Amino acid sequence: MKTILWVLSMVYGLPSFPAWKTLTEDELESRWLLLRSIEWINWPLFISQSVVPPLLWFYEWQPVVVAVIVITILWRLAIATRCVSVKLVELGPLFVGLKFLICPIMALLIWWQGDRVGAVVALLWPVAVLLLELSLNNCGLVVAAFARRNVLRAEVEAVQKRLAARSESSWVLNYVKALGYTRRTPSPDEVLKEEREKAKEYPFGKESPNLPQWQLDELTRHRRLRQRSSQSADPGKFIWTRTSKGAAVTELDGYWADVAVTEEKKFALAAYSKDSGLEVITWFDYETEQQAMHAAVDFMRDGKDPRARMPEKQPKKFEAKDWSRLSPAEMEREAQETIRNARQKAAQEMEDLIEPVEAEFVANMKELSTKTKLGYEKATATYLAGEGDTDYKRHMKHWYGQMKAILSDESNPQAAAELRATLEEEYTSVTMSDWDKHQIAKLLRK
Repeated sequence: MKTILWVLSMVYGLPSFPAWKTLTEDELESRWLLLRSIEWINWPLFISQSVVPPLLWFYEWQPVVVAVIVITILWRLAIATRCVSVKLVELGPLFVGLKFLICPIMALLIWWQGDRVGAVVALLWPVAVLLLELSLNNCGLVVAAFARRNVLRAEVEAVQKRLAARSESSWVLNYVKALGYTRRTPSPDEVLKEEREKAKEYPFGKESPNLPQWQLDELTRHRRLRQRSSQSADPGKFIWTRTSKGAAVTELDGYWADVAVTEEKKFALAAYSKDSGLEVITWFDYETEQQAMHAAVDFMRDGKDPRARMPEKQPKKFEAKDWSRLSPAEMEREAQETIRNARQKAAQEMEDLIEPVEAEFVANMKELSTKTKLGYEKATATYLAGEGDTDYKRHMKHWYGQMKAILSDESNPQAAAELRATLEEEYTSVTMSDWDKHQIAKLLRK
């Protein structure tokens, strides 16, 4: 078993067997994808390490080397990023591994044939492959300078995406994962349990010197205020102190916690490890400060989940889904569902945001319309009363002066009689302003 694992490590460039335990499945797969992508981009040049030495027995080394370079360039331009074969990708390293036998044997045979240059090329061809790959990559960097994008990285990423979509058919990855030697990502409960074990090393009044400075300052301030209490001598007694910002702070064994008010006028707790300084637990939306304090005490003393004391309506917490076990079709459905839910939530939030603004706008328009109507009615009444309209009065005084001249002209009594009849009729009109009626009354009295 260990021999097989050693061969896999040597051939496929994976970490040696003991090191596998330090990698998760995702990390191991990422490394496999990167190495196989680099090999696939220069695939003809890569497998030539076991092909070129035998060809040098039959042909001169110059045309063979030129042919390999030309084929590699054409492969890289036309095929590498457009199609990928997982079987070829995994057979390639096994085939190339034969170079350790083929190269020295063919070099010896070619030497006996009398072609010493060809023998040296056959022996050192794997080294020449590395130099040729470096040269091709440098040419890619020159192209990238003109194209203003990293061509090599784009090629590797394109191949990685195609390989990742077919990685389920990789027997190497499936075999390594089936052995169970990869490190499993610990669950939040396991991380919390590990932190609790480490925290036991720091009883009351002690903490790791590696804590962040702000945590050390909070603990120092809390202990100084605690000493003023008459019960400070009992380390198992919970004594809460206040910070300058009003947050409540306490300490027990390997933890210290604080309770503060949130922006929503609720209370939140946070408990920190005195070993690592990590925030090992946090929860929020408590209605009272006492609820948050009791939850913090229960966690530090008994390890109870703080959500047990939460109100019935708990806030929904986002939890990232594990898509590593899903098929491409299932991942696509999950992604579409996530996008649809996000759009619905955004539309609802936008509606909730716009609705009060729209209602306020309608109310303002109604108020403006009412004020406009009242202002128009007031202006009309003022106009009818002849108040404030100096142009109107000036104009009418001119006409009233002419009317006065006609009424006073004794040479034309008929015109005076017709004008007087007209003025009497106008005087009784309901639309006549008081100022006009006053002027007409003055004319009629004469």
